[in-house]
Amino acid sequence: MADRFPGQIWFRVTKDFTGDINELVGLIVSAIEECDESSAREVGADVDKSIEVYTEDAVREAIRKGMIFDCSKYEASYGQLNVEDDFRKHKIPFDRHSDAKYDHCAEMTYYRPGYEQEYFLSDQGGSDVFVPVKKIRGLLDELDNVEPPADYGQLADKLRDLLPTLPPLEHLETWEGEI
Repeated sequence: MADRFPGQIWFRVTKDFTGDINELVGLIVSAIEECDESSAREVGADVDKSIEVYTEDAVREAIRKGMIFDCSKYEASYGQLNVEDDFRKHKIPFDRHSDAKYDHCAEMTYYRPGYEQEYFLSDQGGSDVFVPVKKIRGLLDELDNVEPPADYGQLADKLRDLLPTLPPLEHLETWEGEI
């Protein structure tokens, strides 16, 4: 049986969405029903301005307004929610934080359509992400062998690949299809 610990996911339906909107609404309602707490908020609004979304109509309205959904589950399998693979399939960007427990490190997952890397180890609160030491040591070993200044650009590119700059959910363009 899988270890169970808290997981939280934030997602937003953006212009990259592919698939049937009615299927997506059902998927979001199912995700909300799976969670212990859920809400949606307007971009730029404080968390205390969030609204509850439990019905298909409320989900449709939140999508129409470009709101960011927030779902938490206290006992998720390895801190992951069942909806993540479906979100990837439909190109729904999301951020997910899972707590650390036993021998599992806390993890931040950022999924943005078109970006490859998405998993990062993080601190318990999810505010700081960590790059494995092994990867950094590999880059440091390469640094010992470069001829300045030409090869430094290649090393900088490798570092950027380790730590890609992902656009925040708030900056992604809203989906504008018929709901």
